[in-house]
Amino acid sequence: MTAFPESPALTFLATLSVDVGSPVDVGPTPEGHRRIIPIVGGTVAGPGLNGRVLPAGADYQILRSAELTELDARYAVELDDGSVVYVHNLALRFGAAEDIARINRAPSAGLGGNRRLHCRLTEQAGRGDEFPPGFPATYSVIRLNPG
Repeated sequence: MTAFPESPALTFLATLSVDVGSPVDVGPTPEGHRRIIPIVGGTVAGPGLNGRVLPAGADYQILRSAELTELDARYAVELDDGSVVYVHNLALRFGAAEDIARINRAPSAGLGGNRRLHCRLTEQAGRGDEFPPGFPATYSVIRLNPG
């Protein structure tokens, strides 16, 4: 009989609300259509972390097809204690072509309650000193909230 490891416990850390600027359209490349979405600010609020998203980063996108976008966001968060955390998110966003086209036209509008868009995301975060208690230095499970 095969023994399976125990499932990891999940603890809610915080909600990140990220504000974005106007897209920079790089255009078609051999990999797909490239865009850069500036990250201009935002908030971090929750029982585990609080702070603000700094205007220091961008989401580097490749539109692989009408239904699939590859996301590579790199930005910084300043916590309430003044420490700065570097965040790197990699994701695949997929959905119906008309839904992807709508969010590509107006990324600052969010998903607008559309539950037909899906996102698979991994995150890495780091900073120079020790992490605060409960801070996930390795993994985060992230849900992309419509709206």
